[in-house]
Amino acid sequence: MIAFIWEPVPGIIGPCADISFERPASGNALRVTMHFSRTKGLPSQDLHLRFDGPLALRWEDECPGFDPVPEQLPKCATAAWREWAFPLLKVEGSELLRQVRAIHELDGTPEIAHFLLVSMNDLVQIVARSEVRSEWATV
Repeated sequence: MIAFIWEPVPGIIGPCADISFERPASGNALRVTMHFSRTKGLPSQDLHLRFDGPLALRWEDECPGFDPVPEQLPKCATAAWREWAFPLLKVEGSELLRQVRAIHELDGTPEIAHFLLVSMNDLVQIVARSEVRSEWATV
């Protein structure tokens, strides 16, 4: 199992403080907000992500436990944050992704991916369609 940096938008320079998410009552989507604005020293903006066709969602407090994650997570490139895990990752070779693929790819589900979102307080794992909508929002 290995994690790769995922950059759906430019401008990710440091860690994310918190993650919130909601699944609207209508439609098959998951909305995630990565609260970079709460990290001292980063711009006052948050990242909004929309995952269509979510098939698995795991949230836990800042330390992994439910589903294993790769031992070595890529770090932020900026000197001030180089000890922190990069907040948006894709995981290949995970058991979670294998299990979801085994169930859903046989019924025509489009290509799916395992996303790992890391913050100072949260760890969120999502298996959903590979295409994700993303945009920065000024807070």
